[in-house]
Amino acid sequence: MFFFNKNRFLLLVLVWLLPLSAMAERPFMKEGGIASLELEGGNSAVWGWYGAVGLGAEYSLPQYFAVRAGVQYNITNRLVAAARPAFIYHFPSGRLHVEALCHYTMQHSAQSLCLGAGVGYTSKYIWCNAGYYYRTLGVQSLALAEPFNIYYELGVNCLPDVECWDLMVAITNSNMYDLDRHYQPSLKVDACWYATSSLGVMWGARYKPAGMFNVSSDYYQFSINVGVVYKW
Repeated sequence: MFFFNKNRFLLLVLVWLLPLSAMAERPFMKEGGIASLELEGGNSAVWGWYGAVGLGAEYSLPQYFAVRAGVQYNITNRLVAAARPAFIYHFPSGRLHVEALCHYTMQHSAQSLCLGAGVGYTSKYIWCNAGYYYRTLGVQSLALAEPFNIYYELGVNCLPDVECWDLMVAITNSNMYDLDRHYQPSLKVDACWYATSSLGVMWGARYKPAGMFNVSSDYYQFSINVGVVYKW
């Protein structure tokens, strides 16, 4: 089979998640780790109504290195695993990071592998990143390459001084579990309330153009997500 069979995919997921344990999607933390369990539901141009469950994790060292990773299962029999390790350089006003991107998707007999790299900047109030990735699509022994794609994200941290609340708004085509074309950006809002210093409840919403080919601007989809977050 093209790329991986299911057993190899599950082994790959375990290798990614064992050192992390499970990720709220956000700019890189200053230090420490965060794990999340997330439920997502919405309407897709391809699948219709759907539901999905995701496990994610993020870990940042005090200096130089951070990693984000996650795995998601969709009831349409779609499995996604993604990882973004990064090297970080600290400035007084924020952090510059250079990251690698690996994004793998399997649905029935179709598979997709994206490999790329990007650069970004995170400050107290905003974060942004942009990069390039190469996508290979395959069905059994057939393969198709997309040699040039770009990904981007621009976000605003609305409550940086409120300890028990996170509220973030972003425009992006590179959500952890979806890499869209450059002309299909998502507008997303994510919030999290921390009941304790380490345990929080998160929820969010996403809206994006989702049609295909020449009707891409005529169809839009909406999704919501809820979950729990643990920081250490």
